[in-house]
Amino acid sequence: MPIMSGEDALTRVVRLLTPRGVGYVIYILLIEPSERAVFVVESEEEREALEQLLSALMPEIKELTSRPGFHIKVPEPQVVTREEYEKRWREFAGARIAIIREEMGLRAAAVDFLERVVRDAIERPKLFWLSPTDRLRERVLEILGRADEVYAHAIKVMGERGTFDDRVRKDIEDFLSRTVTIKDEIPLIWDILRYRGVIS
Repeated sequence: MPIMSGEDALTRVVRLLTPRGVGYVIYILLIEPSERAVFVVESEEEREALEQLLSALMPEIKELTSRPGFHIKVPEPQVVTREEYEKRWREFAGARIAIIREEMGLRAAAVDFLERVVRDAIERPKLFWLSPTDRLRERVLEILGRADEVYAHAIKVMGERGTFDDRVRKDIEDFLSRTVTIKDEIPLIWDILRYRGVIS
């Protein structure tokens, strides 16, 4: 299906995958330590829409995460339909497979937060020259920047103490409370640390 004239990439994909589905895609990109993430969608229209959004987001995300000293690396995303995935599943060995419609219902505070981020990017009135996609990109970059600060601090503290114990947790919590002003973002940063193996 052709893109509706002037339709923003985020608006289009949300119409097809819901804000929760898009929030879940962002969640996988942020927490996943694998080099590749394969997002499985149900139709060619969904594939095209999600690819359009990712092509608008990923260049600046990759630019940020490839800077010297930046610790968090995001996986290379690929979008396939379920039919393609079922035919070619062997090609995706080693990648994180995310079947969006089946997994987006994950009960997690971090996914709830990212769903709200997506909704806000579409619904909140902002400066007229920023599209919903631009607003989402800015928010994801802000979140990544703060998460990387906490990630670097956690690595330092873990290196000094050698184990994840109550003192290390308290140290990281204190740093989080000083660094992260949006409290709903904290569960996401804990998930990033946990899934990327910084803490247990």
